[in-house]
Amino acid sequence: MNTILPVLHGVRAVLTRAYEARKLRRAQFLSNRLAAPELADLQSTSRHVMGTTAAGVKTILASIDGHAGPAAKRGAMLAELLQAELELMASRVTRLGLRTAAVISGTRTLGRDAIARLAQGDDSDLQRAPERTSISIGSIAQRVAAQASESKADLVVADAGRRKLVARFFRQDLASEILRHCRRPLLFAATTPQSAYRHVLVAIDFSAAASDAARLAIALAPQARFTFVHAVRMQDEDVMLELGLPREIIRLFRKKACETGREKLQYLAARLGVAPQAVTHVVEHGSVEHVISSCARRTGADLVCVGKREQSWFKERLTGSVASRLLRMSRADLLVVPQRGTHDVAADEDTVLL
Repeated sequence: MNTILPVLHGVRAVLTRAYEARKLRRAQFLSNRLAAPELADLQSTSRHVMGTTAAGVKTILASIDGHAGPAAKRGAMLAELLQAELELMASRVTRLGLRTAAVISGTRTLGRDAIARLAQGDDSDLQRAPERTSISIGSIAQRVAAQASESKADLVVADAGRRKLVARFFRQDLASEILRHCRRPLLFAATTPQSAYRHVLVAIDFSAAASDAARLAIALAPQARFTFVHAVRMQDEDVMLELGLPREIIRLFRKKACETGREKLQYLAARLGVAPQAVTHVVEHGSVEHVISSCARRTGADLVCVGKREQSWFKERLTGSVASRLLRMSRADLLVVPQRGTHDVAADEDTVLL
């Protein structure tokens, strides 16, 4: 008995310290989470946005398949709106020898009159011979990425060309491959355009890529109505459950996070120069792609704009990116702006100019 009592007292002391430590962690967690949002956070976001200078779109590269598809016409409409150069690139798979896959591509820069005709749907200029022809080893997506880097394109326009689920299981579609290889701003045209963009949905996560995407979307659709959407993800919700917080408290945290996100969205839109009457702010709790796609369907947006963060090749191939998932889910055109500081994938291929 004399031996057991000290052991029991020791266990009791350990359990008491663990309980007190948990209470302390819970109190500190609640005090930190319930603290008012710091204005410094909003000011830092403002400094970041004001420091992001999105240069004007001067060169547009449109990847086509020989006819006036969605990408060709949308590229021409944007080139006419922004008074930018439009370079058309048509590519097809060929073979060098028996086992070597290669791509033959032709590029041509259109004049102002040809751009105006193509914007109206006249594809007669597309039948002309290309000015430059090249044969390269690799895939079409790699060649498009290399040409975008060579031309220093400010925007690459390509057809969305979404495959069905079974077809995607066996082979990745061209749009997804271009998204994976190209490090330039990408615009995927889903349907043949009939007018300029009227309603643009901009996904904001307060990152550098999202801010650049918002600026580019404003430049591409200056007369459109905008919806800024932010998806709230409770990353520490597991910690809340571990600490034994009631569901009501967790819902209050979600509400507080949504209110803070809405304040930041309003502040960000004002700093970007969007008129208050031309923008709507939406903050919802849930996964990013679900919130964006559902909001795009509700609002009838014809353009969805997202930023793309850099991630490892393994993670991108394993789980994919938000942009790649939206490319499969969204019915509207998709504008993807990569994170600043990333470089185009250098073409490690042999190219022969003809």
